Amino acid sequence: APAEKAWKATYETIQATMLGAADSPRGRELAAAFKKRQAAPESPADTVRRTWAIVSGDLPSMGADFYQELFSLAPDLPKTLFKHVDVKAQGLRTMQTVDTAVRLLDKPSELVPALVALGERHAGYGTEAAHYPVVGQALLTVLKRRVGAGFDAPAEKAWKATYETIQATM
Repeated sequence: APAEKAWKATYETIQATMLGAADSPRGRELAAAFKKRQAAPESPADTVRRTWAIVSGDLPSMGADFYQELFSLAPDLPKTLFKHVDVKAQGLRTMQTVDTAVRLLDKPSELVPALVALGERHAGYGTEAAHYPVVGQALLTVLKRRVGAGFDAPAEKAWKATYETIQATM
């Protein structure tokens, strides 16, 4: 009973202090800013980041699913472009690249040169312009499957626009 009484008194002190702070000018200002953020629509970059966060916890598995989907869309690729490629390792590298691009969405001065260099390297691997749309389709399909209901029309639109920019830059 004495311990319970002491904890109740402690909590009441904490509660009173926090409620007083929330009702202060700074607390009201922060509460208003929170409400404004909650009411603001999500930007496409935020949508891409939010949906990527859902799937980015297991990049090796995401990479394996991506290449399985890519090869189902373009069955010639394992015999041509990926003939001598460790697809498991490549899947991880591909998803790490997507992860980096997502993190750099708001830093075009870093993202664009990285994509240009990536496009140049891919030209050296034999990647052709016709491969890019299929890669984008595979990525969107896997994202849609893995994100589930959270991959709604705005998410699909945001990812399509992001991929189209990546494709054009590369």
